[in-house]
Amino acid sequence: MKKTVTLIAIIFFCHTICGQVIASQPELNYPAEEIMVHLSKTCLFPGEVVGFKIYCTSPLFPNLELSRLAFIELVSDRNASILRKKILLEHGTGGGEFVLPDDLSSGIYTVLTYTNWLKNFGEESFSRKNILIVNPDQGLTQISDTCDHHRNDLSFLGANDHSSSGLMLLPDKKQYAIREKVSIKVKLRQDEDEGQVADGLFSVSVCRTEPSLCSEQSKMLERHPAKEMKEMKYLPDFKGIRLTGRLEDASGNAMKEGRVILSEPGPGTRISSTLSDSEGNFHFLLKPQEGEMDLVFTLPEHDAIIKMEEPYWNGFKNPPLQQELCLHDNTISFLEKRFFHFQLQQKFNQSNFSKGRLPERNKVDSTSFYTHYSRLLKLDDYILLDSLPEYFYELVPNVKFIQSRGKVDIKVVDPVSATGYKESPGVFIDGVLYSDYNEIARIPVSEIDNIAIVAEVYYYRDLSFGGIIDLHTKEADFSTVPLSSNMTRLIYPLASRREMKYNSQDYTLPDTPGRIPDFRYLICWEPDFTIGASGENTIQFFTGDVVGYFTVKVTGISPDGRLVQAETMISVGKNPENVR
Repeated sequence: MKKTVTLIAIIFFCHTICGQVIASQPELNYPAEEIMVHLSKTCLFPGEVVGFKIYCTSPLFPNLELSRLAFIELVSDRNASILRKKILLEHGTGGGEFVLPDDLSSGIYTVLTYTNWLKNFGEESFSRKNILIVNPDQGLTQISDTCDHHRNDLSFLGANDHSSSGLMLLPDKKQYAIREKVSIKVKLRQDEDEGQVADGLFSVSVCRTEPSLCSEQSKMLERHPAKEMKEMKYLPDFKGIRLTGRLEDASGNAMKEGRVILSEPGPGTRISSTLSDSEGNFHFLLKPQEGEMDLVFTLPEHDAIIKMEEPYWNGFKNPPLQQELCLHDNTISFLEKRFFHFQLQQKFNQSNFSKGRLPERNKVDSTSFYTHYSRLLKLDDYILLDSLPEYFYELVPNVKFIQSRGKVDIKVVDPVSATGYKESPGVFIDGVLYSDYNEIARIPVSEIDNIAIVAEVYYYRDLSFGGIIDLHTKEADFSTVPLSSNMTRLIYPLASRREMKYNSQDYTLPDTPGRIPDFRYLICWEPDFTIGASGENTIQFFTGDVVGYFTVKVTGISPDGRLVQAETMISVGKNPENVR
């Protein structure tokens, strides 16, 4: 049975790589992914930070990690994409933060989360979560309760336990004092005959229970199951980050079957090549990593241009009705008190999030695509000569610099026949395939570090070279020669880095004389919580000085690949029912 499933998966993924439109074929029910996002808070002020954790799984193939990249957008009530990030997924999960701009207007915003693969099934398959952003500078009195019905009490989200998903949340008690330690056992339900379970990946938030919005005027469009895919337009980011673009001529027409070569400047030498399809589209698969990448494209013609595909959905294609911001009177009172506490937090530098230690930059890759070389020259080992052609004349007889009528040609000579190869050599400068031999001959020899020579015809994927000359400068940044007219260089953003950390508090230490108030509404945010083989684990944190009800939410992927979520509630203070 396992071999059958594996075979189906291989056939499926091989089919996706071709990237061809299949509209003429019978409609196929491709497996869609399921995606969910856990937000640290859903009621915020401009300038605050909201943490998020994304979970993505395929119900049929939970262990295959179909998508390695997720997209997340903050969309305004006017359907404008305010903030956007690419998030790298590891084992179906990835996280980060949004720092809300200070000038955001009050309104109901949407956090839209999806993958390239889910685009094929329509935005009905995306994860959509409403959040409330209130700008106090606009005046809360301008957005008082205008609903048709009024209520004297404030409606809260997550007021009941939700453990039917397979998660159980078991606090050591229901009511806590301020600055008291809280222990909550998170237990994964399992059948007795299933035995031990593997690790599950989860996130935990504990936030002062937030008011709900007036449901009749802020209702989002219902989310429906993903529709069947009619054509495969967006390829999945499987085993990497997919870069997609379009090749055009000077008139803007699609260039069919044009070869695009991709190089990465640096100390290594790696090269990729692809042909554009009938509509001029081309695809590359980049390494699954965070940060950005310096890329150089070599195009088939001097007047050819490339246009990179916009990877983001950019709001809704079919936006819901404009959502009217409608707050109950008690909600306004809650926000006024929360803003007062928020100002005190800023006064005492008690932010929930702060800049953490930045993750390590991507390690420099100095590998080369060729497996061996005939000769390696370290120029510092030799007497300094006047020009690069002199080094080859004196030290590398297999490489000939031929000057004629002011132009330079380079040939690699077969050591057996003593004749030049018919194929042009592959000449690389700092890892970039480069064909302007005149500029190569002008490179100051004092800037060159080493030269590797392959004195034979070399075949690599669908490329062939009549020998290889791989030159690296001391800076290894491809700055010693200008770009050729058929080359384009750009810095391509990969996935966003997580650059912030949650500031937890520990009140086991004695208070200092100058006691700083703790007005955190988010008293726990743990985006990387695991449940081990025992099927349970305990999360611990401290309450602050804010009293009232707090919602505990746990979200994640179970060991069998299911998206699960559970909530419960704890209270802080002596009489929380009087301090809603």
